[in-house]
Amino acid sequence: MREPSVATLIAVAECYPVPGITLRYKRLNAAVMRPRWLLPKKNHLYPAHANLQASEALLPRPVTREKLYVNLHERGHLRLKHFGTHWTRSPFKRTKYTRKNELPGHVEEWQAEMFAHRTMRKHGIAVPRHMTRDAKGYVRDWIASDRRKGIKIDARVEKWCGTTG
Repeated sequence: MREPSVATLIAVAECYPVPGITLRYKRLNAAVMRPRWLLPKKNHLYPAHANLQASEALLPRPVTREKLYVNLHERGHLRLKHFGTHWTRSPFKRTKYTRKNELPGHVEEWQAEMFAHRTMRKHGIAVPRHMTRDAKGYVRDWIASDRRKGIKIDARVEKWCGTTG
C-alpha cells in the first residue's frame, strides 16, 4: 500500500471545514492539554480536542495516513454535532454545534469512526486493516464503558465491532 503524498492528505482534510471553528494544527502536549481530563490517554497516538467556548479545535497535522484519520475523526465529531448543550453558552454556537438529545458515547465514537473511514475511502485513500481493527477496539471500549453505566447498546454499533451482548 503506497502512502499518499502529504499534499494529498492535507487536501483531503481541508475538504471538510467546520464553519466558525478555527482548526489549529499543533504539537499537543501536557502544557496544551489542560484541564486534566484533556490529557492524552495511554492508548491515544495523536491526542486532539475541540473547545467550543474558544471556537477552536486542536488537531494533528494530517501528514500521515494515521494523523489524517484522527484529524477526520475529530472533524466528524464537530460536523455531526457531538456536543451537548452544556459545552457552550453562546446561542449561535449552541444551535450550530450542539444537539438537544445527546447520544451515548459509543454511538458518537462509532459515527466519528465511520465518518473518517468513509471520507478516506471517498477520496481514494485506503484505510489499512490495522487502523480499522484499532477503531473497532476503541469503540468496543466505549461499549464496555456504556454497558457498565447501564446505557442501552446500539445493535448497529455492536455488529460493526463484532461484539454481542
